[in-house]
Amino acid sequence: MGVIIKIRNRLGFLLIALIAVAIIAFLFMDISSEGTALGGRPTNVGSVDGETISLQDFERRYQQTLDNYRANTGQRTLGEELTFSLRNDTWKEMVEQIILTGEYQRLGIRVTSDELLEMISGESPDPNIVQAFTNPETGQYNPQEVLNIIQNLDQDPTGEMRAQWIAFERFILQNRKREKYNNLIKHAVFVPEWQARFDHTIKNENVNFEFVYLPYNTLEDDEIDVSDRDLRNHINNNPKRYKTEATRSIDFVSFPIIPSKEDSLESKNWLLERKDDFKATNDDSTYIRLYSETAFNPAYLNINQISGKFTDTFFTMEPRQILGPYLENDKFVLAKLVDRKLIPDSVQARHIQLNVNTQEEFTTKRELADSLLAEIKDGASFSAIANDFSDDVFTTSQGGDLGWVMPGDQFATINDQLFFKREQGDIFIVTGQQGFHIIEITRAEPSTEAVKVAYLSRSIRAGSETERSAFSKASAFAGQNRTLEEFRENAPHEIKSANGLGQNDYMVPGIGVSREIVQWAFRSRLHEVSGAFSLDDSYVVAIVTASTRKGTAELDMVREQAKAAVILEKKGERLAERMNTLRGQHQSINQLANALEVDVKTATGLGYNENFLTGIGQEPRVVAFAAGMEPGNLSQAIIGNRGVFVISLISKQEAPSITDFTTQKQQIKTNINNRVDFNLLENLKETSNIVDNRHEFY
Repeated sequence: MGVIIKIRNRLGFLLIALIAVAIIAFLFMDISSEGTALGGRPTNVGSVDGETISLQDFERRYQQTLDNYRANTGQRTLGEELTFSLRNDTWKEMVEQIILTGEYQRLGIRVTSDELLEMISGESPDPNIVQAFTNPETGQYNPQEVLNIIQNLDQDPTGEMRAQWIAFERFILQNRKREKYNNLIKHAVFVPEWQARFDHTIKNENVNFEFVYLPYNTLEDDEIDVSDRDLRNHINNNPKRYKTEATRSIDFVSFPIIPSKEDSLESKNWLLERKDDFKATNDDSTYIRLYSETAFNPAYLNINQISGKFTDTFFTMEPRQILGPYLENDKFVLAKLVDRKLIPDSVQARHIQLNVNTQEEFTTKRELADSLLAEIKDGASFSAIANDFSDDVFTTSQGGDLGWVMPGDQFATINDQLFFKREQGDIFIVTGQQGFHIIEITRAEPSTEAVKVAYLSRSIRAGSETERSAFSKASAFAGQNRTLEEFRENAPHEIKSANGLGQNDYMVPGIGVSREIVQWAFRSRLHEVSGAFSLDDSYVVAIVTASTRKGTAELDMVREQAKAAVILEKKGERLAERMNTLRGQHQSINQLANALEVDVKTATGLGYNENFLTGIGQEPRVVAFAAGMEPGNLSQAIIGNRGVFVISLISKQEAPSITDFTTQKQQIKTNINNRVDFNLLENLKETSNIVDNRHEFY
């Protein structure tokens, strides 16, 4: 018994020791895997020069981007493609902000609170403030509107107004810092006289020379031996040319979900079940909004404006009658004639426009509109009131006269009143985009027959059985064809390819938006076959056909490109050796041409910026070589872009001699400063260590 107790005690200590070692190893693994969860998937979206971008911070900024976009555009529902684009914009903004903030801190660049206040409400406000608060109709900047918004930020219980203003303020603040930073760089630019002299020389010096030329196609490609060692050496010597990001390429087969006859009948029956209700309703607009895939159009259309199968029929049938269901553009449709009437081709009208700039003005301007309308109806002069009160600077001096208005000239609310709901002599108030309009129709003669039609439509949709059938076919193909050979040999439909997909891509050529497929491709092995991906109208099965890692491309991925370059290099070396050997045996360009059995060609008036050889192409190395020669001498063989050259300088026209290089210095400085605005940030990105882990989360 005592032995058992001793063993138990010892095992207990052993178990405690093993647990302690496991915990330490666990902690060490977590610590040593910075930014990753348990040494695996990263916990951060990325980093810039060691500064992490957490998932929480990125999501918060992304949500602000979405909110700002919705506020600026009025769109509440955003498509998948747009949300991916806005997420990319958020990432770009955060990366640039971290890079630039580091530069600002290093150089002591900041914007004080007094400076920010001056930018917003001072005598010389920021251009973005002026643009945002300029009346588009008058072109006048309204500083009071800026102050009104700031003073009323707390009046918005939703907090949206404050959030939008803070985002706008941050935007102009960052712009000012960026402006200071760029200006600091620009003022640091110094152009020495030697650089200005050199610039003057290369722009004004030109040469005339004779040359002989052996194009690369003098030798056949199969005359050149190229080994894998040659290719690897070439790639290692030209790493920038073969720099690549991580990519995947896939082949895929689509299994379309095609509605069956039963599905078509179901859509038609759906309409038939609602035909009586549709005919009976007096609220066609609401009924269409609730049930139809075709929006309700309240406008009256003439025979030239209406489209569809039964254009003529609408002008002979009785109102409230229904046509259909009939098939049109993959939809079954019920068409109801809501009304038919005569409308004018154009109307003559005048108006008084009362702009509303703030929420507080809405009530006061509405009361003013009601008061002015009452005065006009009591006999006051419309023209006089328009002259005294209208905010429309284009019509005030004409007593508010709009002239002849054609259908569609005004926005929908006014258009409906002018042509469909009012008559000559009516005076009424309409709420418009800028505020309120008091309108009088001075002349309207109904002369054209027009109809208002409501369309209740339903697409022919694939039913659950149809979808299951397509899914079964796709899944069976994926399960039975697990190799690249089987995939390509047994595909029942056309095989399509999407090559060079990046880690953060969301568009797949031939498919459209499908982030799920891109993520799968990067998490899969070469030649791995997917399951069935569900798309809007099909299922897709894919296979990974190629995979590249970030860095210098592997030989097999760029073999053909590298081989073509090495062949040119070896051709150049072989042709240059031949030409140099013959050059040593002959004293003139003509003798060398005879030995090579080629013609002597002449190039005239060429310079550093004009290096095109007629019939050959751009050859800057050849022209630069000529500029350094003395007349009458033969050059060594020059390996160019299109072949190998030997040249003999005829003459050189020196650049005109000048002593004042002020103009040249200013031109160089202007060119450099222009590049600061466009290229500086990209250069900073290239020299920063940016780690992008977004593909792990999205």
